[in-house]
Amino acid sequence: MELRHLRYFVALAEELSFTAAAQKLNISQPPLSQQIRDLEHELKTELFRRSSRQVELTAAGHAFRRHALAILAQTRQAAAQVSAIGQGRAGIIHLATTNSVLLSGLSLAIAEFRRMHPDVEITIDEMPPQEQVAALKARRVDICFLRLAPDDRDLVVRRVWSERIGLAVPAGHKLAGKKTTTILELRDEDFVFYRLRDSAFAAHLQSFCAQLGFLPKIVQQVVESMSIASLVSAGLGIGFVPESVGRQGLPGLRYLRLSGPCPVADVHAVTQDDADPIIDQFIAFAAQTKADVLTR
Repeated sequence: MELRHLRYFVALAEELSFTAAAQKLNISQPPLSQQIRDLEHELKTELFRRSSRQVELTAAGHAFRRHALAILAQTRQAAAQVSAIGQGRAGIIHLATTNSVLLSGLSLAIAEFRRMHPDVEITIDEMPPQEQVAALKARRVDICFLRLAPDDRDLVVRRVWSERIGLAVPAGHKLAGKKTTTILELRDEDFVFYRLRDSAFAAHLQSFCAQLGFLPKIVQQVVESMSIASLVSAGLGIGFVPESVGRQGLPGLRYLRLSGPCPVADVHAVTQDDADPIIDQFIAFAAQTKADVLTR
């Protein structure tokens, strides 16, 4: 049984005339009659009662008509959905990121994209950067948003927006009254740091300090930038945080910009090389949304 059998059957069921149904289908009458006979043979039952004066549906024909209409409608719906996904107008985006990237502007991009594309569903998984890359390679997620792009030829990396790294200090710290400082001034400080085993970005920050002649004295390690900010505000040390986190206005915390040589916290989108069009569309939208915010 093929879809054309169902279309021919429905046309005849609606017209109850082989001549009218053939005209509606833009075919001649003999092929239509043959297709209906083939369908009845396959179903092993008559769908129509035929006489020289009229064509009528049998009880089996009435039942089959309901199923045929449903199947054809479902087929049209499936074709429309697949076409929309292929053109980037619908689909599901499984996204992995961290809290600090959401704060940095990704949350706004997700909300705006959903408002403009109601047929696109976006699921969000918060996880450490290393786990994000593993999930992407296992195809459990479609896209990762990371501070430090992985060096992996099997993945596609695009910088979505730039962001500074700054310094969070407790409100009572000796540097709290300053607006800027340099990394070299921090060599004797206690640091609340990103957990090194989970984050290539943490290793990057540590290496950057080492190139300037010292290793940070790490007293606490956490996963998220907001956790660093929270512990710093409680007086447990100082910490590097993205500007979007430092500007949150957390009580007990002061944010300083870094002058001189300093690392950056640029946000990168990482995907497989065969990502769906909707993924590319979302990345471009996120970049433009962030750019619009910065120019306001």
